[in-house]
Amino acid sequence: MIEFKMDMKAAEFIDSIIIKMISEFGITKEEAYGRVNERWKHLGHISEDDIIFHETEEFWAYDIYYGHDSRWWARMNDKNLKPVPHS
Repeated sequence: MIEFKMDMKAAEFIDSIIIKMISEFGITKEEAYGRVNERWKHLGHISEDDIIFHETEEFWAYDIYYGHDSRWWARMNDKNLKPVPHS
């Protein structure tokens, strides 16, 4: 369950991110939701005007899973690329 408010467009977008994370990384739905919450719950509310829509679902799935500081986009075949720890 998502722990922040969002409009319908954001809910659909976030569902797409979660589906992508599950299919790409083999994680559970619960872990995917948890990772999204960890990343964005501080925002409080996401709407169709939010900056998250400037990137694709695939970008966010990878960025949430590996973390932006990992530079995952330049390391896609790197076997040492590890996901950010999830609590």
